[in-house]
Amino acid sequence: MAEYGIPLPPEYDSEYNVFLHHYDGVRADITADISALDLCSAAGGDRFAWLAVGRTKSRDTLLDKLRDGKQLDSIRDVAGVRIVANCTLTQQDAIVEYLGNHFSATKAPIDRRANPASGYRAVHLEVRYDGTPVEIQVRTRLQHIWAEIYEGLGDKWGRGIRYDKDPEDPDPNVAKERTELVRLLRSISTQHIAGVEALIDRQANKYLPNREARRKEAKFGRKLIKLEVDLENMLHNWATGFEVRELKHVPSEGEWGRQ
Repeated sequence: MAEYGIPLPPEYDSEYNVFLHHYDGVRADITADISALDLCSAAGGDRFAWLAVGRTKSRDTLLDKLRDGKQLDSIRDVAGVRIVANCTLTQQDAIVEYLGNHFSATKAPIDRRANPASGYRAVHLEVRYDGTPVEIQVRTRLQHIWAEIYEGLGDKWGRGIRYDKDPEDPDPNVAKERTELVRLLRSISTQHIAGVEALIDRQANKYLPNREARRKEAKFGRKLIKLEVDLENMLHNWATGFEVRELKHVPSEGEWGRQ
């Protein structure tokens, strides 16, 4: 077997397969454990749709990181679980806190909502499962749809855009156009999606003293829902217009509870 045209010594290839096999097993086990949890109750009791999907980093992605100078034992997300939920920001926080306690996390979560990475927003939690490090990503529905589109563009225009680099192209006019589009997509995440999510979260957590206040808030809430739907439709138009890969693992509005 060869990676990037470089043959791997048989003994290294064998050890590498054992390494990935171990992480595949850990990924499958922790994904099953998380899927059996009641995250809706943990997040306050309101029912919302959610999915837990595991993945193990591919050989090529691992080799990319090693070529960038990272040591294998410093890569903490070889095994990972992604949770996508139709939830508010407060519920997202509650899910992260619950999982951190459930798996006895010893490190603070990484909040990419407060400090987006190239526009990427989510909360990451590192835990140990049977002694093996696993990264758990918790995303809202809009955070996930945006990330799927951005990662799809990275596959087409260069993975460097995931690390704050601009897309490259032999034609400088094409490169400039793509750079402007990537920056626009980042701003959609950090400004528009972030702003709508913050408004929805604030509205969901407001104290409403009487029926009249509840009526006014319900009217405002319907407007926020429309904004959220408009944002999602815009993102789907991006996916169609730029022919990025099919969006996966997006829980629908009609789904409820544990998936």
